Amino acid sequence: TMQDIRSTYNSLNKPRGAVLDLHGLITHTAWKKVANFLESCYYSDITNCKIICGQGAMSSELGEWIRLNRYTKSYKSSHCGGSYTVKLKRINK
Repeated sequence: TMQDIRSTYNSLNKPRGAVLDLHGLITHTAWKKVANFLESCYYSDITNCKIICGQGAMSSELGEWIRLNRYTKSYKSSHCGGSYTVKLKRINK
């Protein structure tokens, strides 16, 4: 839930962001979680988030999922390729 996402991120003392960890998920489940996560962040006015996937086969697919998501403004892969930092579009108010 967004409450869990916020509390996890706030406990890291980083404002206005959220984290999703995909370790242990199968590809289809991970894809749905990413889509729901980015949408939830967008509608909660969270503009920065991080998605952790590890360095397995899913990491290359994750970049495409993020790129094609309607709420993504920009994104960047970590140096090791195991996570992505995502900037989200702002809600049109």
